[in-house]
Amino acid sequence: MKKARASVLTKYDSGGGQVVVASVRLGVDDLQLRASCSDRTFVRSAGLKGLTVGVEKPGSFALEYDVHEAVPRFQFSGVGRLLNKDVQVSYTHQPKTRDALVVDGILIANPANKLHGRMIFPTNKGHVKMCYVHNGHTSIEPGVEFPSRAWNLGIAHKFPGNHNVKATYDHMVKTVGLAWSRDPENGSGACKISANVPLQEPKNVRVLMEKVWNFDF
Repeated sequence: MKKARASVLTKYDSGGGQVVVASVRLGVDDLQLRASCSDRTFVRSAGLKGLTVGVEKPGSFALEYDVHEAVPRFQFSGVGRLLNKDVQVSYTHQPKTRDALVVDGILIANPANKLHGRMIFPTNKGHVKMCYVHNGHTSIEPGVEFPSRAWNLGIAHKFPGNHNVKATYDHMVKTVGLAWSRDPENGSGACKISANVPLQEPKNVRVLMEKVWNFDF
């Protein structure tokens, strides 16, 4: 039996207040058993809202069940070959939701170039994104949404000490995003601070702060 990991996520959203989420993963052979809940799960009026349980085999499948909503979530993934290139494909099905079926595909042209496509049913929405990594530190991610044909762009850079900075622009909602994150090498837990600025109402800045604590036992 592999060791278990417990994680606690604290999140502050200037648009929605503070939330604490706790999760546990337990490795059994090549499977991972997991469960998660929030600080509001066991409030009497919440009715176990936020409680999920599941099992996962990384790179193969994941099954998850939302106890409050009584909705299962199934995900199956694998790797194939197309034009002598690796293609990662995943199929996610979550009944009773607006985006009930999601199909993702990632074409890996080489270590520095990836093409990601997504299609969502029954809304028939999707996107195509390209990721180009320059010198192993800077990534450029242009993309287009359809059927709206709105475009977006992300530029990220990795600094020494596992510091990451990313800037994004979403043409559909006219929003600029800025984010800083750090994930220590010892696995103790990542932290992230981000801000979204709507260009049409720049005073309505949304700030999000997240911190994760990991505990192995």
